[in-house]
Amino acid sequence: MKDRVFTVCNQLTKQGIKPTLTRVRGELGGGSFSTINPFLRQWTEDRITHGDACAIDLRNEIAAISQKTTLLIWETVNDRYHKARTDQEETLATLQVKAADAEVIK
Repeated sequence: MKDRVFTVCNQLTKQGIKPTLTRVRGELGGGSFSTINPFLRQWTEDRITHGDACAIDLRNEIAAISQKTTLLIWETVNDRYHKARTDQEETLATLQVKAADAEVIK
């Protein structure tokens, strides 16, 4: 019975469905709640203590992607900042030359 309960729990989880006592019993096609419940608890505790290798790998992959994304965003913002600053300095220099020329013409 334990193997059947664990199999059903794993199948439900893969489908994105949280295994509950009622759902597991329904998937098994019957059975006593008092028989199923200890195995469901054991399955839940095993996942908490040992973790799901797939879920751990996925969390690590998400963290790595997040770090890469953050770095790319930072580099893009930094590049745009420096370009905007350079453009502003060039514009200011041009305006200063024009202002100096305007003073000479006066």
